[in-house]
Amino acid sequence: LRLYEGTHDFGAFGGQIEQTQKRNQRVMDTVRTVYRVELVKEPLMEDYHFGSGIEDVDAVESAKKLHQPIGFVGEEGNYRIDFLLQGALYKMVRNMVGTAIEVWLGRMEEEKLMELLQPSSNCRFGFGIEESNSHDGRKKLRRKDNPCKPAPPEGLTL
Repeated sequence: LRLYEGTHDFGAFGGQIEQTQKRNQRVMDTVRTVYRVELVKEPLMEDYHFGSGIEDVDAVESAKKLHQPIGFVGEEGNYRIDFLLQGALYKMVRNMVGTAIEVWLGRMEEEKLMELLQPSSNCRFGFGIEESNSHDGRKKLRRKDNPCKPAPPEGLTL
C-alpha cells in the first residue's frame, strides 16, 4: 500500500476519464498526491458495540448469529484502509484497493503495480498504451490498462 504514497499519475486507476474529457472538451490532469495510506486492524465482530460505527444493531446481531463477516475479512481479521489525499479521481480509491488486493493474492506482480503508477516509454508489460500529448514524450496509461477490478463500494466512506 505504501507504493501509492507520493505524487503519481493515477490515470490507470481513475474511472470515466475519457468520457469526462470528451464532455468537458479538455484534457484532465490525472496526477494526484497521496499523502498517506494506512492499513488499520479493526476489532472482530464480537467486539463491536452500539455506537462503534455500525448503526444498524439488528444487522450486526443477525450477522453474528449467522457467523457472517461485516466488511472485508482478511486471514487475520477485519481491516480498514485509510487514504489521505486531495482530489481523488472517480473510482480511484476503489481501483487502488482492488489492485492492491490482486497483488496481495499473488495474481499481479508488485512491479506491474509500480509500472501503473510510473508509466514511461520503456513499458515492459505490454499494456495498450497510447502516446500522451506531453512534452516529455512519456506514454500515458489509462484505466483499461489496469486489468484489476475495483473493490466493491460496500463499506466505502469518504
